[in-house]
Amino acid sequence: MLGEKQEGFASLIGCSIHTLQSIETGRMNLSKSLATRISAQTGVDVDWLLKNNLTSAPVAATSDERYTVDTFRDAKKLQRIPEFISLLTPDYMFSFYGQLRAILNSAAKGGLAGAAILKTARWLDGLRKQFGHDNSVVPTPDLRLRGDGSPVLTYRQRDGGLGAIRKDLAEWDRATKRPAAARRRPKRSISSRRSGSGSQRRQRGRGQR
Repeated sequence: MLGEKQEGFASLIGCSIHTLQSIETGRMNLSKSLATRISAQTGVDVDWLLKNNLTSAPVAATSDERYTVDTFRDAKKLQRIPEFISLLTPDYMFSFYGQLRAILNSAAKGGLAGAAILKTARWLDGLRKQFGHDNSVVPTPDLRLRGDGSPVLTYRQRDGGLGAIRKDLAEWDRATKRPAAARRRPKRSISSRRSGSGSQRRQRGRGQR
């Protein structure tokens, strides 16, 4: 379907031809990390890859629709986004927080907060399966409730999210604010510069005499 030869496809997904051939012939199981790389490069669903059910049609990673050549082309376009997009991650995080806050607030007003939270949690789980989870940001990779039967998150879950937000805000402030010393530095007027240069000339003249 993709029109890629084995050599080109192996290079695309970052593995050797031997590894690719071993997976295709069933001598080696496809690892989750390699499946994630294949998904990122081609746009095919990670779960479909890991199930290895060749009788079912491939599924696109971004939707439940059938995988097509256009899906592959769209994935290749995303790979051309410049690397500096990673520098804009805080911008997207702040924007996503605002949008999620508005959505959950609207759901709560309509009595649908539980359904909205559950759907959001499933959506996050799908992203985690595809792209992984950085434990250095938030150590617990899934939403966990307290053991008293209430729909309340554990303190660890809440504090982990708060810590990440505070750290991002602090880094944002440092990156967007000029140093205080630079802001307080006074500007000398033209007259003060002239008077200063005149006094310096007089001092030099006295020294020469």
